[in-house]
Amino acid sequence: MKPSILTETRNGLGAPNPGRGRFGAVAILAMAASGAYGAWSENFDSYLNGSTILSQGAWVGWHQTGIEDTTVTDAQAASAPHSLVMGGPAVVDLVPQFSGATSGTWYLDVMTYVPGTSNSKSSDIGFLARHTGFQGAPNTQWFGPFTLNMETGMVNGALPIIRDQWVPMHTVFDLDARTYDIFYNGELAKSGSFPDAWDSAVVGLDPWTPAGASPLYYDDFRMASTIFVPREAPSLTITGIADDLVFTWDSSDGQKYNLRSETGLSTDPATWPVFDGNGNLGATPPENTLTISRPADAERFFVIEEFLAPPVPIFEEHFDTTPAGSLPTGWTLGGSPGDVPGTNWELGAPSIVGPPTAFDGLNCVGTNIAAPYTLNANIFLRSPMIDLVNATGATLNFAHWVDIEADFDFGSVAVLDATDNSELGLVVNVVDGDLPGDWTQFSRSVPAAALGKNVIFEFRFFEDGIGLLDQAGWYIDNVVVTVPGS
Repeated sequence: MKPSILTETRNGLGAPNPGRGRFGAVAILAMAASGAYGAWSENFDSYLNGSTILSQGAWVGWHQTGIEDTTVTDAQAASAPHSLVMGGPAVVDLVPQFSGATSGTWYLDVMTYVPGTSNSKSSDIGFLARHTGFQGAPNTQWFGPFTLNMETGMVNGALPIIRDQWVPMHTVFDLDARTYDIFYNGELAKSGSFPDAWDSAVVGLDPWTPAGASPLYYDDFRMASTIFVPREAPSLTITGIADDLVFTWDSSDGQKYNLRSETGLSTDPATWPVFDGNGNLGATPPENTLTISRPADAERFFVIEEFLAPPVPIFEEHFDTTPAGSLPTGWTLGGSPGDVPGTNWELGAPSIVGPPTAFDGLNCVGTNIAAPYTLNANIFLRSPMIDLVNATGATLNFAHWVDIEADFDFGSVAVLDATDNSELGLVVNVVDGDLPGDWTQFSRSVPAAALGKNVIFEFRFFEDGIGLLDQAGWYIDNVVVTVPGS
């Protein structure tokens, strides 16, 4: 996020005060690039609701055939009234093209919105150093991408997707160093470099969803070099009172704030150091006030950085404090193990089959910790009771390693009412996959029906009884349930 000066110097209640220092107010609140120094911007608000995007503005299709289209919508909007909806029964593959980003540092900002009910497939925004009309063309140079995987609930495999609200994606391209850094809600999701011999440029983007992807929304694209302005004007002022500076800014529930500062504007304010320990400040809506001692510098600039309060873990199980062959307190198992020798959830260190190690630590749980799963198994592993009585939202997170016959056998995760074990909803209904690799992290919002209740999470494994491929099954580690921070 690269902000610009929003408020002129305030010295002693706004009056000139030579010798007391010059202080500039800067804000980071969902930043976007200004058109004055930008290669391109798009907020979809000049287009008709329901209109298709291809051939409007800078938008063309990846193959330039018009068959990979999608629509402008008012169902969601970061800046009203419109945004772009992605996903649906057909492939969406778009290329907005622009020019000017050939040297120096450039900044891409996109607002993203993933509904809590969207859990099928993923969406990418790829970056183009050169584009010649279709994927695989000799001179096409595609790199990145920024990925929202709605099945796993992860951003580039590194951060959990934040659902049911607009979240900024911010990418910094250093075209001289030939590197890029992708940030999601202010946290680093991916870093990379331009492939050798490729152009040091960004000439377009490639927003994409495969056929059958759940809906998600993009808004407020900005590609710019140095000057940024807020998407919505926050109120931030600095008032000088005697030997103090008083900062006042609009604040919101569920947000945290950092006061960052530097003596010049030559670097990205998002990289400025936190000033005098004033970081991770809680919100006091509708307005926050902070008083500091007036710095001795002749000139100094300040930025208020807003970010979502980190989620708070309310339950964690890493399976490392319980002896192998047992289960942690409160965990239960059941169901039918199937044909002899049978399949059961077991705790221990993986060996013989499955992953080479647990995700971290020594132990995990798996469907037969040291043997392939067997025919006709239908088994469950249930967590202890978890209190969501006062939760306004919750997220289930875990690491898993999957070797389950695709389209026939599967795992699933349900959330149950702890009072009677009745099902309140599914967190994920199908987990399968034939080509196991590394452990992957899963994160998904808990169904709304579970909020306000004491719940149990059920991990179920099912084998359909039709042949076996000698596969290891499903291994789970580091189960964590979080609720929104405050």
